[in-house]
Amino acid sequence: MFEPQIVNLIREQAKVNETTGELSPEVLAYIYKHRLFKLFVPKEFGGNLTPLPEALKIFAEAAKIDGSFGWLVTIGAGGGFFVSSLTKEAGREIFYPENAVIAGSGQATGKAVKKDGGYYVTGNWRYCSGAPHATTFTANCVIEDETGEEDGQIRSVALAPNQIKIIKDWNALGLNGTASHTIITENAFVPKERTFSIYEKLSFSEEPIYNFPFLPFSQTSFTAIVIGMCRHFFEEARELADKRAVSWDVIPGRSKFVFEQIETAEKRFNEMIKAFEQMVGEKWMKHTEGDGLTEDDERELSAICVDTAAAGRQAVNEVFPCLGMEVIKEGNIILAIWKDIQTAGQHLLLSPIFK
Repeated sequence: MFEPQIVNLIREQAKVNETTGELSPEVLAYIYKHRLFKLFVPKEFGGNLTPLPEALKIFAEAAKIDGSFGWLVTIGAGGGFFVSSLTKEAGREIFYPENAVIAGSGQATGKAVKKDGGYYVTGNWRYCSGAPHATTFTANCVIEDETGEEDGQIRSVALAPNQIKIIKDWNALGLNGTASHTIITENAFVPKERTFSIYEKLSFSEEPIYNFPFLPFSQTSFTAIVIGMCRHFFEEARELADKRAVSWDVIPGRSKFVFEQIETAEKRFNEMIKAFEQMVGEKWMKHTEGDGLTEDDERELSAICVDTAAAGRQAVNEVFPCLGMEVIKEGNIILAIWKDIQTAGQHLLLSPIFK
């Protein structure tokens, strides 16, 4: 879906994004125009309501263009999953604007005190990707009564930008253009209708995407990002090998060895991608046909996501040492992609704990 001119624009802007730490206005304008943040938003709210397997291909293609771009498209689109956990009125308010996009955190590092038909929210939440351009911030809170007693529930709240402060503390190995900063708020009032649980369906409950289990929904999305970035890595590795073949062959057979390493690693990873896409397709079909996914189905999806992401990291890590000193210099595109892959692969949902 991405034409050559937009690919070139995004990659050119990515060099600036590494410094500014966020997407440029030009790239954001493209995202809004093509409703990439609204892949899981109903058409009634100006969205595309895309089937999961199709969305995963878009995420992978976006990440192949640039890691930070792919990450933010995926994270931004993922917020659409919350539509059905809100009333239609609240959902329209949050998701209808053309530039609507959620940033947030799944960590329950806030507290919400019940009072006055809503909650008074205090807390801080890390890793809120896309914070500078977010129109809503979602955050998980432990619920307390007015006496400070916890009731054992965790609820998500939807905060407006004027209710939070962004702490610009994202300083990671890679994905430097994602602005995955910390947000904080103190005693911000959130009406009950702007709070939700992903396990409650208040609207659009007939749509398959909103009834898909949230954990594999998230894991498959993150896996698609890794797939796209690894594809970009191999593309750039082959291009470098082509350019350096003559000089490398001062050591007889060096270029042939590098090409063989790339081909072997990429072929093995492509086999893993095929298995991943096949399983996602099968589970999605089972889900949409009304059979429902079992716990075993969910475990199988989790396992193949973890295995695919690990296979991608292993593949690029096997090739990277073969590419010479050039790729360890700051500013080298292959180094940048490698850093993004390592960073994305650290996400908890791709950890072996989920196998």
